[in-house]
Amino acid sequence: FTPGTHGSTFGGNAASCAAGVAVVNYLLTNNLPRNAKKLGDYLFKKLFKLKNKYKIIKEVRGMGLMVGVEFTKPIASDLVNSGLKNGIVLNKISDFTIRLLPPLVITKKNINYFINFLDNYLKEFKDD
Repeated sequence: FTPGTHGSTFGGNAASCAAGVAVVNYLLTNNLPRNAKKLGDYLFKKLFKLKNKYKIIKEVRGMGLMVGVEFTKPIASDLVNSGLKNGIVLNKISDFTIRLLPPLVITKKNINYFINFLDNYLKEFKDD
């Protein structure tokens, strides 16, 4: 390479700087951190109701919208695959644990869709 023939992958340019400013403005204008706290609390409340309903849920943990759900049986792979078939992206952390990391623009409607999916999925484990 000669000087000027190779740019930096990490170098700034007008387009990427404008995109960064637009993202920060959107975050602040729409108060997405507050939304994450509010909807994270809502998600936890719904998950704890399911934990009380199904013994297969061992633990619900996390902060805001970053949530881990641990199960007493190795169902994470099947749950992830079932989620994908229903338009839900879940992350398998281990055979027993999934991680939820939804976008900051998630809505109560989205959370309710997931909770209904999980409730229906776990019905087969009701007696476990």
